[in-house]
Amino acid sequence: MSIIKHIWDYLDHHVCTCTLLPHNIELWDVLVEEWSNIKQEYITKLFKSMPDHVQALLKAKGGHTKY
Repeated sequence: MSIIKHIWDYLDHHVCTCTLLPHNIELWDVLVEEWSNIKQEYITKLFKSMPDHVQALLKAKGGHTKY
């Protein structure tokens, strides 16, 4: 239940859409570039969604949720 999972998914998607997949040092450079391209609005949206995540988790009594 962490927004970082969504951030990693975002980065994975953007790195995998590169024409040539980067390797080793190139991968680090691409990750740093993509990280800096994440819009603050996206992070804010994820942060603001946390109360809904918590409510769904409580309702499911710790079980599976749609998140």
